[in-house]
Amino acid sequence: MNSILWGLIASLTPFLELRAGLPILVFGGIPVFWAFLLSVLFNLAAFPITYLFLNYVHHHLRKFRYYENVFRHFEEKYKKKIEHRVGTKWEYLALFAFVVVPLPGTGAYSGSFIAWLFGLDKWKSFLAVSAGVVGAGILVALAVVGAVRLF
Repeated sequence: MNSILWGLIASLTPFLELRAGLPILVFGGIPVFWAFLLSVLFNLAAFPITYLFLNYVHHHLRKFRYYENVFRHFEEKYKKKIEHRVGTKWEYLALFAFVVVPLPGTGAYSGSFIAWLFGLDKWKSFLAVSAGVVGAGILVALAVVGAVRLF
């Protein structure tokens, strides 16, 4: 039971997400299918959590000068970088491609933040992020199954 709880918490935690949650669940004795399903569902909760934070809490935090300065610097730096590399024509495909890469910092939280930052349609962004999370889950599951068979 302990590994289930840790796997679900990891799947819901920024930067860990399902990339950590799925292996924790599998190595904790959960079958790969159920570990995949649970980690994907918990990781998808990142989208509404991110939007809730950015639409409500963020506006109150912007009153603090330090937070405002850090956020403005982050926003200007990364918004220009992303616009230059991707443009605006393929934004949802780019969002999917960003989230599907199973590396820290490229998951549902980051994808949701990028969608919010660029003012993309919420439901199309959710579909792109969801597809990316499922794709990343498949890649991580394949890696975990390979590791299990190796050992």
